[in-house]
Amino acid sequence: MIAKIVTTNRQSKENALICICSAHQDVIKAAFSFLQKNPTICLSIESTVQQVNQDGGYTGMVPKDYVAMVYKIAEKYNIPKESYILAGDHLGPNAWKHLAAEEAMKKSLVLVEEYVKAGYTKIHIDPSMSCSDDPTPLSIATIAERTAMMVEVAEKTAVATFGNSDRLFYVVGTEVPVPGGSQEFEDHISITPPHEVEETIRLIKEAFEQYNLSPIWNKVRGIVVQPGVEFGDDFVFLYKKDNAKALIDVITPYPNLVYEAHSTDYQTTLSLNGLVQDHFGILKVGPELTFAWREALFALDMIEKENPAISLKSNLRDTVDKEMLENPTNWAPYYKGTDVELSFKRIYSLSDRIRYYWASPTLTEAVDKAIPNYNKALSYSLVSQYLPWVLEYNEKNNKTNFSAQEILIWSVERIIQKYFNATKNQ
Repeated sequence: MIAKIVTTNRQSKENALICICSAHQDVIKAAFSFLQKNPTICLSIESTVQQVNQDGGYTGMVPKDYVAMVYKIAEKYNIPKESYILAGDHLGPNAWKHLAAEEAMKKSLVLVEEYVKAGYTKIHIDPSMSCSDDPTPLSIATIAERTAMMVEVAEKTAVATFGNSDRLFYVVGTEVPVPGGSQEFEDHISITPPHEVEETIRLIKEAFEQYNLSPIWNKVRGIVVQPGVEFGDDFVFLYKKDNAKALIDVITPYPNLVYEAHSTDYQTTLSLNGLVQDHFGILKVGPELTFAWREALFALDMIEKENPAISLKSNLRDTVDKEMLENPTNWAPYYKGTDVELSFKRIYSLSDRIRYYWASPTLTEAVDKAIPNYNKALSYSLVSQYLPWVLEYNEKNNKTNFSAQEILIWSVERIIQKYFNATKNQ
């Protein structure tokens, strides 16, 4: 499937692999609901090293747990395994960069082994971050060698587990926007210099040769660069084709490669299509998906508050903010400002640090209790007021009713639809 996507993108400047980077169950449900309606496409379902690793990550899941969750949801939607790809994102020492490099890389090798054993097939190798005893920044040569070390383990693990490694393909390269969005406003974005892309390709190929992995280079399908896209608390830098023209010239001699674009969240359909036409054949989206889900959830909360027929209100938003204030680790280092500004950012920041909290027992229970109330509160006039797109969706799909859970799933599907629309040569 990935070979077909890469070939089509390079030849016709259309088609791209849409990567759904999330551990949120409703986001994954939305991805499979979208595949039900569009059975001819393929999606990549991705977890990051921070979300899922052998120590549990912030979700508490190890790789086999995440895979089991995805398989269970896919089965519910009757989606065959060939319709989606399981992917590991930023696999490397990022979760253990506080350790010395030798120890952090040992854990990184275990990480990639566990991902491959669990059934992931798209492997983004990213050992770009400096560990406690590393220079800052790391040299490209060091990154290349560590990349080869991890690929070697991935290949050996696949052969030992499945009999061959044909299922695996790789994404390499390291220069990406800040994961989850910028922490402060920037007035410009530095695009990856073309000579750095060329050097990265050359040094990784040389490292593969040193580790007797030369034939595996043909399984490298993507390289990560910074094309000039970014978002922060309340700003978005859209892709500008003219600024990234030199990057296109670099990848031209490599027909089996496309660029992978990270942090494309909140880009317009037009800017996403520009990326696709410029051989960004892999597009990744994460925070925008949970932002859309949260947006719909809080609209439902407002509908409940406005409906006089509901006497006992869920007060979900207050519960969410209380949980975030009591456990600030996942937002306090990232949001700056006065108390009023912080209150706004906790809920509305495009970086969506709130996504780290939905899996907490407190909020899981609160959402589960709120949904039945929201179903009772739904009315045409209030949905028209707070979620007017739902009525448009109903008309388009010839539906006459809907539930709160459907609205949450649809809200995420709308974002995936935008990416799908962008993959066509317009």
